[in-house]
Amino acid sequence: MSARDPDELGAKASSYQGRVLTDRRRNLSIYYEEAMRMVSETKDDGEAAYARKMVDFLEDRIASNESLWAIYNGQVEEARTNEFYEISKKSWMYAIPNALSKLEEGLQGPYTFGEQVVSSQFGFFQSIYRVFGL
Repeated sequence: MSARDPDELGAKASSYQGRVLTDRRRNLSIYYEEAMRMVSETKDDGEAAYARKMVDFLEDRIASNESLWAIYNGQVEEARTNEFYEISKKSWMYAIPNALSKLEEGLQGPYTFGEQVVSSQFGFFQSIYRVFGL
């Protein structure tokens, strides 16, 4: 989830990425309500502790998603959106190329993970394709 300028953000907000954030927002809310219900209704201490950990995890995910959702839906100040543009640019200019360089250093043999083809590399390339649109 990134954008370099208002035009790119607008295009992404009205397409797949915007829908993903909205759907995730709805689903996290459903999961959170369910976890809160478990916390309040469960009599078993072990189950209650698990439910409480789930609530904490979901609260973190909700806050993270809400931050991006607000940017994609124009619910933040311009300064925050500009900061998002700068972080996006730096990610694509520095962080991602560095990560790809490290990944390339770890590749061995004629195939992605060594001397023979393994099924995991097919999923690996699908993930790379989705992330970078190669």
